[in-house]
Amino acid sequence: LGHDYYLWPKNVNGVESISTTYATVDTVEEALAWIETAPEPWFCYVAFNAPHNPFHIPPAGTYTIVLPDVDPREFPYPFYRATVQSLDLEIGRMLRTMGTELVDRTNIIFAGDNGTPREASVAPFIPAHAKLSPYEGGINVPLIIHGPAVSTPGSEVSALVNTTDLFATIAELSGMNLAVDLPPGLKHDSVSIVPYLNDPATPSIRETVYAELFL
Repeated sequence: LGHDYYLWPKNVNGVESISTTYATVDTVEEALAWIETAPEPWFCYVAFNAPHNPFHIPPAGTYTIVLPDVDPREFPYPFYRATVQSLDLEIGRMLRTMGTELVDRTNIIFAGDNGTPREASVAPFIPAHAKLSPYEGGINVPLIIHGPAVSTPGSEVSALVNTTDLFATIAELSGMNLAVDLPPGLKHDSVSIVPYLNDPATPSIRETVYAELFL
């Protein structure tokens, strides 16, 4: 039996069941339920499957794209856009449900994990330079940060950042000192980006970022 966004194996504390709730909606529901009872300070990692394959039609009312009457695999682009819209709507619902007061005192980090799938790429990118490639369209992803740690909301930073840098960043925002708190001998390649949050004009701490492609 194939799995999709409407039929998928859900594992909760080692107990697996089959869920028929749209996966994006379920992820938000689980996050909200946990946040509601979590003692502060807390850290919540919310990982969405969307907009990964398989391409599909999201629930009615969660997107505005006019979808063609074809198999999504034949013409993925509009279905991919609709899936992104549905994801955006659910993230908005999560933040609204959390409430303004809690959102305003919470550091929220949104990051993509990789570029757009080749089947859904559009100009100026070409499919060969999209997801699963080391080109700009494959490794340059959104990174948006909101919260009390951001000194100048609405700023754009041009410094180089790698997703591994979120480790040191979240540790610093949590009050950790990695030089002291990590077990002896444990090494990492993460660089805190808190200096950019304090001053968006801070020169890039990294000179390069590293990406690799397994073939």
